[in-house]
Amino acid sequence: MFFALLTIILFTVFHDSVHAEIKVEPLTMVITTKAGRTNPFEIKITSTEEEPTELEVSRVHLYQEITGKVTINESGSDTKLLKGPLSWIQFEKEYYTVSSKEPTIIYGSIKVPHRTSGTKLLGIFVSTIRPPKATGIFLRFRYVVNIRLEISGKKSRTSGEFKDILISKENDNLVLSGMFTNLSPDQLQLESTAQIRASDDKLLELILLKTERGWEKEEQSSMIYPETQVKLSGYFKKIPLEGKYNLRFIHRLGQKRLVTRKEVTLRKEDLPLVLETLKKENS
Repeated sequence: MFFALLTIILFTVFHDSVHAEIKVEPLTMVITTKAGRTNPFEIKITSTEEEPTELEVSRVHLYQEITGKVTINESGSDTKLLKGPLSWIQFEKEYYTVSSKEPTIIYGSIKVPHRTSGTKLLGIFVSTIRPPKATGIFLRFRYVVNIRLEISGKKSRTSGEFKDILISKENDNLVLSGMFTNLSPDQLQLESTAQIRASDDKLLELILLKTERGWEKEEQSSMIYPETQVKLSGYFKKIPLEGKYNLRFIHRLGQKRLVTRKEVTLRKEDLPLVLETLKKENS
């Protein structure tokens, strides 16, 4: 007996529609709302496929990694995830047939409970479904629609914490890093600077600290999701000598300013080998 082999190749799309036959709009929504309000939304699907395409819509949990990058969490069950803000999302229906004749509209709504405020991050999967009689290779595309809810209400207290400060070697560079936690229920735009001061408090250097994503995107500030921890880092431009230093970290969270201080002692083994070369060249 012959058994047809089906291979599913999965592509998850966060930003741009890469599957030429299917287009999903929008892939990002920002909804400003209030507690107790129901917010309708629409997702438009267009297709250039000759044959009808089957689609499924579902909820997905978005979270921010310590790198600052936003990704999806599929480790938990739907029941587990739906206990939070994802349970606010309702779809008119969850399965659709898309054709090239006319656009298909996915209708849904988000009902915000009472006594809720702050920033909430929600995700919706729009996935192509394997045709019942498909054989061979099936390219399954999942489009992630990102929704950011900005819920007005009682103003929350903006607060954060910076800890696990570390100076480490990276090849011939010296890296300053630490873990920043957004303790508030709102999304923050964070600008962080480290002042490197001598033991007599003389300013020696300023180091800009950003997330890995912030450096990659060349952004001035780093976006931190609510109640999320990210790693901030920056490079020394001048390699310090052995000795004691005072580190002063200034974090700007909108209108708020958070200052963290730490005293460190750098030893010979803490510094890159390039320092030895510089010493020999200057001697």
